[in-house]
Amino acid sequence: METKKELSIEELERQSKREYYKKWRAEHKENVKRHNQNFWRKKALAAQTKKTEGE
Repeated sequence: METKKELSIEELERQSKREYYKKWRAEHKENVKRHNQNFWRKKALAAQTKKTEGE
C-alpha cells in the first residue's frame, strides 16, 4: 500500500506536468492549433472511410 508521502509526490508530479504543458501550449499556440486541425481531419477521414466501407 502506498503512503501519503508517495501519493503527494505523485500528485506533485502530475501538477508539474500540467503546469509545464499549460505553459508550453500558451507559448506555442500555432503548433497546438495545427495539431488540433490534423487530429480532427484524421478523425473525419476515418469516419468517412468507415462509412464508405460499410456501404
